This record gives sequence, C-alpha cells and structure tokens, in this order.
Amino acid sequence: MDMSREKMLQHIDRALALSFKKIIFAENKLKVHQLKTIYLHPYARLTMPIRGNYRVRTVQNGELVDIILEPGDVIFGPPGNRFDSLFDTDQELIGVVFRNTVIRAIYTKHNGILPPPDGPDIYYHTARPVGPLGDSVIRALTMAAAKSTKGSIPDGAIELMRALLLQVRSEISNNIEDSRCSKGHSTWEHIFEYININVTHDLTRNEIAERFRIHPAHLSRLFQQYQGISFIDYVNKSRCEIAVELLSNPDLNIDEIADACGYRYTSYFIRIFQHYHQTSPGRYREKLLTNK
Repeated sequence: MDMSREKMLQHIDRALALSFKKIIFAENKLKVHQLKTIYLHPYARLTMPIRGNYRVRTVQNGELVDIILEPGDVIFGPPGNRFDSLFDTDQELIGVVFRNTVIRAIYTKHNGILPPPDGPDIYYHTARPVGPLGDSVIRALTMAAAKSTKGSIPDGAIELMRALLLQVRSEISNNIEDSRCSKGHSTWEHIFEYININVTHDLTRNEIAERFRIHPAHLSRLFQQYQGISFIDYVNKSRCEIAVELLSNPDLNIDEIADACGYRYTSYFIRIFQHYHQTSPGRYREKLLTNK
C-alpha cells in the first residue's frame, strides 16, 4: 500500500474526467438470515470504477443483488449501508469513506484473477473529517437515497455526486498534514475500519493483531490512545448500537438479534446490552415501539 496525496489526486481527477451516468444507492434492510452475508458499513461512502466493469453486491428493496457498474457509475451508501466489492473482473476503482474523524480515499487495481486485495494500492486520509459543505452534500444524497426507487435516480443526485467528489478533491488537496496523516496513524485507521466492518463477526484481539502484523498489547494501546476504551469494550458497544437499530423491527426476536450482532449466546448478549443501556433488550424494545 502506498500512502500518497499526489497519486490519489491523480486517480480522483481520472474519475472527475468521466461523464457521471448512474448512481446506485446501497440500502440496509435485509432478512435476518442474510444479515451476516454482507458487511454493515457504519459510515457514508462511495465507490466508482474508473476502468473496466466493477461488480458489487448490495441491498435493493430488501434483497441481496449483484450489480455491474461501468466507468461513470457510482454506488453511494448512506451511514449504515451494505455493499461489498466483488473482485472478479479486471478493474480500477476509487473509493471514499467519510468517517467522523477523517476522509479516507483509496485507489485499487485488480485483474479479477488474484484473490481479493487485502488493502488498497494507494490511499490517503485527511487530518480532519469532511467540512460543512461536503457534509451538507452527504445529507442531501442520504435523503435522495431514502426517496429513490428501484432503477430511478432522484433529480439532482448526479450533480450532487460530482459536487461531493469535487469537495473531496479540494479537501485532500488543501489538507494540512500533521501527525494524523502519518503512516502510523493510517495503520490505526485501517485497523479501525476493518473492525467496524467486521464487528458482527467473530473478532479477537489476537486475530486482528496477527492480521495487521502488530503485537496484541500494541493493539490494546492503540484503542486506549484513540478511543479511550479497551478493544472488547469497543466491540460490545458497537454491537449494542446495531442491536438498538434491529430492535426497532418487531419481526425479529431477541435470539435472532443476538446472532445478527455477533453473539453466540442470547443470555450473554442480554447481559452485555443491560450493561450499556441499563435495561434488557426486550424492555428497551417495548419503550422504543411505544414512543413511535
């Protein structure tokens, strides 16, 4: 992986030189037995092929679908989106993740034959999150996503997408680099993104440390440094936030929600949920549905 502002800007310029044709909005709602088949991404993000066809798996009208995107097409996911890249075609793409602390931009090239990449070829992240203008565009696109129907693109959505990518380019170009733009901090951002995407799956401190070639004790120090809590506290807290969203669906029982959040045993899930919310999942749901 190469951390380079200049190279990342070159690939963003390649994307901006294309004629924007189509926007796919990634959805979230899935049947409970499918929840673990596609990752939940907590932050708004976009991906755009700049050469070759790009196959992506996402949610449309409550169903898993595979979609082929061509250069000029963009897939946008509001916060809490579900879409995964399927690296089975010869392609080049750029992606942007709008985290609440940084903007992370990536470029990936893949021949469609090798195993899926373990990370981008080129990446860059800013020292700060997207500014007020970019945030306004993300909110507008999120509202457009809520209004879109299958196969339709709300008026103005393509112009908003181009405006958002232009804003990303501006913020990367004008970014004042500090310690948050170092490779060390970037390693943390990569680890943190991986955990957020995989939080409902089996995660252990040792497995993550091995994956990123760091000592488990160093991973613990990173969590204390950047999050102020332990690794396991962060995982449980994040899973309970997902549980709160799922509890709003009366068709899901507590066992199904526990499993969807990454807990093998419902009793343990209930105990963890009570720790963070001072009430049981069942009582929390009763209050949630009463207040609707």
